Amino acid sequence: ARSPYEGAAPLVARLVSDPDPFVRREAIAALVKVKPKDPRAVLAGPWTSSDPLERAAALTTLAELRALPASAASLLAGDLPLEVRYAAVGAVKDPNRLLALALHAPEAPLRSAAAETLLALEPFRRADALQILRGDDQDLAQAAADALSSHPDPASEAALVEVLGRPGLAVETGISTVRALDAVYATGRLPRPGPALGRTLDRWLRVPRLRAEAERLCKLIGIEAPPPTHPRLSIPDLGEVLRIRGARIFTDNGELRIDFSTEDAPYTVWNFARLAESGAFDGRPFHRVIPGFVAQTGDPRGDGWGGPGWVIPDEIHPGAYDAGTLGMALSGPDTGGSQWFVALAAQPHLDGGYTAFGHLVEGLRVARSLTPVSRIQRVVIERRD
Repeated sequence: ARSPYEGAAPLVARLVSDPDPFVRREAIAALVKVKPKDPRAVLAGPWTSSDPLERAAALTTLAELRALPASAASLLAGDLPLEVRYAAVGAVKDPNRLLALALHAPEAPLRSAAAETLLALEPFRRADALQILRGDDQDLAQAAADALSSHPDPASEAALVEVLGRPGLAVETGISTVRALDAVYATGRLPRPGPALGRTLDRWLRVPRLRAEAERLCKLIGIEAPPPTHPRLSIPDLGEVLRIRGARIFTDNGELRIDFSTEDAPYTVWNFARLAESGAFDGRPFHRVIPGFVAQTGDPRGDGWGGPGWVIPDEIHPGAYDAGTLGMALSGPDTGGSQWFVALAAQPHLDGGYTAFGHLVEGLRVARSLTPVSRIQRVVIERRD
C-alpha cells in the first residue's frame, strides 16, 4: 500500500524554513512521517539554530529517523539549554553513560530520557534496571519496575521486595512493583516467599488503588488478604471551598485569569488552590505544549512524570472542553494531582473524560503563545467575601 504521505517530503522540507517558529517546529516534527531521503541535510539549519526549541525538535526528529549522529552526544557536556541536552540523550550509545545519567544527572528530564533509552535497549540489561529501581528517583523506579514486569526473572525478587517495603513509596511505584513481583512468581521458578513479603503486602492491601493488584499476588503465593478498608481523603470545609472564585496566573508570556467551576469540581479546585498557595506552581514550565491542542504544566519534575505525592478523585461532569477550559491531566481513573492543562482550541474528544475545573476569562492569546520554555512566575488565588 502506498503511504498517504508519499510525495509530501519536499513541501514539508520547505516549511522547515517558514518565518513562523511554530510552523517550523511542526514541520520538523512532521518529517518523521514523510521520511525525507536526507534528513540531516534538511535539518542542517534547525540543528544548529539559536532557538533551543527548534534545535531540540531537530535533534528529536533525527533520533526518531535513526539519523542522529553520535557526535550529538557532545551537546550534553555543554552549557546548553535543558531542552537541547534532553534531546541529545538519544545520541548516547554507551549503556554505562546512560546509567550514569539516569542515576546522577541533576535535572529530572535528563534522568528520565536516559532511563527510558536504557530500559529499551536490546538485550534487556536487568542489572541496570535493578540499579534504577533501587535509586532515589521514584518515578524512574516505577519505569524500571514496569520493564522488569516485561522481563520477569527470579533474580529480581529480592530487590522488588526491598523496594516495596520502603517507607513513603509512591502508590504508582507500588503498583508497578507488585505487578513485577506478580510476573516473577508467575514463572513458577521460585518457592513460596517468606513472611517479609506477607507483612509488606498487608500494608499495601490497605491502599485502595493497589488492593486489586496485591490481592492477585496474595492468591498466587498463598497469602490470605485482610478485608478491605475505606479510602481516607483530606476533606475540606465546603463553605471554604465555595469561596474560591478564581486565580491570576502570571507567566513569562503574560497573565492568565481563571474562573473556577467550583460547584462542578470542588475537590479539584480546592486541591489546585492549596498547591498554588504553597508555591508548588511557581517556576514550573509548560512542559507539554501542542499548538491547537493544550498547554500543560504543574509537574515538579518538568518532564511529565511527576506529581505532588498524592492523587485526587475525578469529578467528571457534562461540560464541553471549549477553548480556554482548564483540565486535570490523568494517567488513569482518579490519578489527578498537580498537572493541569489549558485547552488552546475546542477539544470535544476530551468531553466527559477529564475533570474540567475552570476556564480562562482573560489570556487565551497568552496561552496560545506559550512554549515549553515558558514558566509560571506566581499564582494568586481569589476568594469571595
